[in-house]
Amino acid sequence: GNLLAKGFNIVYSILMRRFLGPLYMGMWEIVCLSQTYLQMLNTGMEYGAAREISVEKGAERTQSESNARSLMISWMLEAMVSSVVFYIIITAKHHTWPRPIFLGLLAMGCFSIFDRVSQAFVAAFRATSLFQPLAEYLVVFSVLDLAVGLPLIYRFGFYGLVFSYLG
Repeated sequence: GNLLAKGFNIVYSILMRRFLGPLYMGMWEIVCLSQTYLQMLNTGMEYGAAREISVEKGAERTQSESNARSLMISWMLEAMVSSVVFYIIITAKHHTWPRPIFLGLLAMGCFSIFDRVSQAFVAAFRATSLFQPLAEYLVVFSVLDLAVGLPLIYRFGFYGLVFSYLG
């Protein structure tokens, strides 16, 4: 499932770059840079907690497993709040940004919150050894990118890409 999802993502990336062209692709990379920095806010705690959950579950230590789950959720919430604060600051300074970049940052703000929740689900699936639903989840979202995102990008260009991240 993971390889299939990566294959769909490669096709999506190639076509997206072809449809957007160099100017709008550069603008999109600026927008994605903010997402990259915001993903670093968790400092690896989600992944470490997810690993700890599976270890504690295997050792049948329910209290330690519960503590690791709480840690993972609290770090996820902290990263979400930090993302929201970042995007509030961006919105307050909207007049200093070119319109496409500002709209892209707003879309990435919405996506950032969804991404945090999504990463927590992926970590939870892995920690509890639910690999089949995880593979289905990854493939479904990759197919949705192709089926919804690419037509929007083809028709509306950069704004279609922004809209696909809002939905």
